[in-house]
Amino acid sequence: MESDTAAASAPASEPEAIKPKSFFNRLWGTIFAPGVTFKEIGGSPAVLVPIIALVLLGLLQGFYMTTHFDMESMLTGMAAAQGQTQGQMTAEQKERSEQSMAFILKFINVFMIVTSCVSGLIFALILAGIAKLISKFVGAENRFKPLFCVTVYAVFVVYIASFALLALIASLKDPGELTYANMRSMVTSNLGAILGSFFGENVLPKFLMKLLEYVDVFAIWGISLTSIGYAAVSRKLKAGTIAIWFSGIYGILALIGATFGTIFSPK
Repeated sequence: MESDTAAASAPASEPEAIKPKSFFNRLWGTIFAPGVTFKEIGGSPAVLVPIIALVLLGLLQGFYMTTHFDMESMLTGMAAAQGQTQGQMTAEQKERSEQSMAFILKFINVFMIVTSCVSGLIFALILAGIAKLISKFVGAENRFKPLFCVTVYAVFVVYIASFALLALIASLKDPGELTYANMRSMVTSNLGAILGSFFGENVLPKFLMKLLEYVDVFAIWGISLTSIGYAAVSRKLKAGTIAIWFSGIYGILALIGATFGTIFSPK
């Protein structure tokens, strides 16, 4: 009887903490079961491993771009145009110009690799910050770390899918076609590139074609993933609400980008 009473009065043992899933399980879940996965990430938002993975992916992208895509032809064309406007260059001027061009090319390649390493991480921080501001505005409750963690996973899967598609298409092209100028039109994941490939780039006015380039599969996927993730780690926040906000922001940026693209694109 005393033992029963002691057992009844003994404090209940605390439940075991659920062990967080591995990075690869979360990555797989982000693609195929984002709602459940992001809910689990919200309970244990470990960010170190996905941050390292995102930076390494950026490093891989940077090396790929600098080794497979031709920047030298673009710089040579600009130098040739400059030489024509300034008259015929002497042999000494031409040698100095080539040396300067080689230095600029190396600098651009290094700059691109460094930029690729940090751009995904900076982008994820900006998205999570915007989501936090929107949450405050609509009265939702959440913490920044879970928002940032689901953003890193969402950005990672979208980046790796778009990079894989670019590498696949580039492998089917002649090396001479791989330039920075036509890189955006190579990945036919946006409506502008699809229309241009089937009907020609002049099928619609230039501004409209530039605007349609922002109707992109990866952009839509990214907005959908982050919206699901932010709703999963928040209280009083629906995925549809945050998706509308991000779609509106993206639409404004698309209008600005299409305007500048139309103004500064070659005739």
